[in-house]
Amino acid sequence: MLFLAGAGVSVPSNLPLFEGLALDVYKGLNDDLHGVLSKARKLQTPAARKRALEAAYRSPARHVEATLFLEKQFDRFFSALEKRYDPDRKGRPKTRHVRNAVEKVLGGKSHSETHRDILRLSVAANPYGDLSQPPTCRVVTTNFDLLFEEAWKAEFGSSAVSFDARIAPRSGAHDFAGIIHLHGSLSDDARGANYILSSRDFARMYLRSGVIGSYIYDLIRRYTLVLIGYSADDPPMRYLMDAIGEDASLYDDMKKPYAITDLAETSTEAIEQAVWSAKEITAIFFKRRAGNAFAPLWESIHKWSEWARDESSWLEAQLRMHTTGRHQEASPFQLAYVQDLLSVLTRDELAHAIRFMTGLKVEFAWIDAVSAAIEATKNPLNVG
Repeated sequence: MLFLAGAGVSVPSNLPLFEGLALDVYKGLNDDLHGVLSKARKLQTPAARKRALEAAYRSPARHVEATLFLEKQFDRFFSALEKRYDPDRKGRPKTRHVRNAVEKVLGGKSHSETHRDILRLSVAANPYGDLSQPPTCRVVTTNFDLLFEEAWKAEFGSSAVSFDARIAPRSGAHDFAGIIHLHGSLSDDARGANYILSSRDFARMYLRSGVIGSYIYDLIRRYTLVLIGYSADDPPMRYLMDAIGEDASLYDDMKKPYAITDLAETSTEAIEQAVWSAKEITAIFFKRRAGNAFAPLWESIHKWSEWARDESSWLEAQLRMHTTGRHQEASPFQLAYVQDLLSVLTRDELAHAIRFMTGLKVEFAWIDAVSAAIEATKNPLNVG
């Protein structure tokens, strides 16, 4: 399994998604479209948004930018914005007004517990087999920020191995490890970071050179990708899946990707699943929580990382929490949770769980959940 992390992963660090990034860039450029679009995007209908743009009519170039923004075509939006602010002067050095504004928005933030959790789930042995060297990780991201690198240093005390995908080890290589920035990253290089932001960048890297498409193809043949922090209409998602969609349906050696994503309130699970299925991805949904929409996802990832850090201790803590009270007073959630927890354990893990529950002297009424889990193993257990 290999995580492919999108912009949503950095939201807990107060970094914006594409829409917020576009608005923040306008603000950094002191462009009055910031105010116009901040108001227009809150309107409910396309007709109302169109009227708002017409009422605040600017130049044709700005009108194109505003339309692309409201249509959420953010890759094309950034191409149009750079065309106006940083025009290509036929090989001569270009200005970087837009990129400087992007880097100012994305820089200077701190990593969150979510970054640490994903790294804990992605720890890999040192690729050279040298036990004296620190472990590394395998994470792929389309984010430009360096928060995974910062989180690794805070969590493990060493500098993370980090690559731009254009020069990274291939997924089948013995030294494939580190934080792989699929679309480039921020940099202290005086020439400026070379990351993929606009539709022109995407076209160059996915269509003209094919470098990133080939890299993704190798990843998905080698690993089960788990996409996290994406929505179905994110520009990177469109390019990523277009790069592998046809191959995934034609070749048997392509592993099925998964996406952990939210279920929109205005749609049904069947429709949302169909949207992702059209991209050759299986979606795993969570429901947003009022007041903190993505908290259920980050809490689940945190619990997953706690389990990965010490599986036995985590299992014991869960059983102690949910089975030591009176069985008849257990909530429906606890009953279902214990049943599901026991049912997914391996034979050895289940034997350990039964010994632990015996030591806790849990009520005999939990025997139904235990018996169902034993039956599911189809093999006798050694719980002595």
